[in-house]
Amino acid sequence: MVRDHYQTLLYLQEQAIKKTPFSLSLIQETNRKLMKNTGSKINTALVTVDTSNGEIRNFAVLSGSGGDYMNHQKIHRSLDALIKETNDLLKHADNPLKAHNLAYDFHYNLVSIHPFGDGNGRVARLMMNYLQWYRNEPATIINYINKNEYIDALMQTRESQKMHIFRTFMQGQHIEYLEKEIEKFNRQANSVNINPKQSNDFGLSMFLIWYIIA
Repeated sequence: MVRDHYQTLLYLQEQAIKKTPFSLSLIQETNRKLMKNTGSKINTALVTVDTSNGEIRNFAVLSGSGGDYMNHQKIHRSLDALIKETNDLLKHADNPLKAHNLAYDFHYNLVSIHPFGDGNGRVARLMMNYLQWYRNEPATIINYINKNEYIDALMQTRESQKMHIFRTFMQGQHIEYLEKEIEKFNRQANSVNINPKQSNDFGLSMFLIWYIIA
């Protein structure tokens, strides 16, 4: 799981640099890489889905709050609409606030659609980061100690249909993480001569936090 997650993160960083178009195939490839060694076949009364190869689910699943996620018959249509809207907005996300809110909205909406048999939260967070990198913005990282607050923000947004709840939580996480990274870098810079371009601390810490919260 750890290796697959890290390799997927590196893959998306590379795709963002290449400006690979944001598409369903990119999302499915992200899920496939993420679940490569931990996915499995899920058998239901009517169908079987393989969670290791990016298949869109074709069965019902319950949310953590006890309700149902989107009916599987609506997933493809909803994904197509979400990806089209995201690509349209991506063209005009010409400042940091627009870019980050676009990424947060996609994150929330992908989790709500819940298109895969497994790995939906991790894919949503990684695709959020991809959208941020695509617009040359720093990634938002959710501190693992705030996992419960993260889940609460998702649930409250779903129940109220007020996106500002999730946006506000994510903006707070973004600021908190960047402040900690700056503080850590300043401490290191005061003790040794550090070239920021040669430091691997950012990528390593980002990877570890994502893995823990997964």
